[in-house]
Amino acid sequence: MFYFLITTGLGAERKACLEALDIVYFLGGYAECLEASFRGVVLLRLGLPVGSLYSGVARYTLSYARRVVPLVPDELFIKRWLLYRGYVRPRCTERGVRGVCSSILDSLSKINSAARFVYSRSALNLHVEVLGFLKGYFILPPKCDSLDSIYSSGALARECVEFVKREESLYEGLI
Repeated sequence: MFYFLITTGLGAERKACLEALDIVYFLGGYAECLEASFRGVVLLRLGLPVGSLYSGVARYTLSYARRVVPLVPDELFIKRWLLYRGYVRPRCTERGVRGVCSSILDSLSKINSAARFVYSRSALNLHVEVLGFLKGYFILPPKCDSLDSIYSSGALARECVEFVKREESLYEGLI
């Protein structure tokens, strides 16, 4: 199963979703839009992982989309990352454990068993735009948890990108 995270202008989520679906159907595939917990974000799930379909969606220019970022589902990766960073206790990653840990893991399952980013050096400039999406899953520096504040300050955006670059080395160690 393939996913795309699409960042849009505020209020353009529905239009971006419909436009992306049109492209997928035109290419002969199936997809659905999932609600994200942050305004200006659309999560597109492709029903069939066809190579030409996957590359086609990424290649097309969407008039209502700012960026199209590929995602891959991987709940285990997210749990290991949370555990490694000390954001949850070891028992939070055990099957069937409920209680104080459940809200964290339940939030991860909102988008169909969670997702991790496919990181690449060329995609670093996209990371700032999806910090608002990550805010619901990872603990980010307070300065970096608002797209509005990031867009209004170039210096702040650079600071947050540096944060993501540092975190990237941790991701690479867990993949």
